[in-house]
Amino acid sequence: MRVPDRPSSNLGERRRRCVVYWDGCAMGHFLFGSPPESVRIDDRVLAHLKVVMLTKLRRHEGFAFTFEFEPTSGSGRSTVWLNATVLIQFRFEGSRVPVINRIWLDALMQTANDIDGLRIVPEPTEPSEPSPHTASIPVQRD
Repeated sequence: MRVPDRPSSNLGERRRRCVVYWDGCAMGHFLFGSPPESVRIDDRVLAHLKVVMLTKLRRHEGFAFTFEFEPTSGSGRSTVWLNATVLIQFRFEGSRVPVINRIWLDALMQTANDIDGLRIVPEPTEPSEPSPHTASIPVQRD
């Protein structure tokens, strides 16, 4: 996933490449801001983030989107603020629309309403799985 770095006069220097790995599927792009920053995210994850983000924005609710980096990528995290004035785009690599997991949407929406903001959490398969607040999915820097 591409994540904005500290501001710089050169846009190319402002970006670090980070990838969210999710079952080796098609990797889409979440673009935000002006000029746009690009974050590579698995299409299935991106489809779920799209529903959560657009729901929040449709309600005129601003929110933070927080990414955590894997220790092998230097650790750390980045947070971006999203609201109705920020241009966003979801660009999917694959042509198929994934089946949406309602339980996962609820878990993602719960994180979006927390102080740390929206985080990518593991996809639950059963309603009885642990709270999404117990873990987050780290990303890897290139």
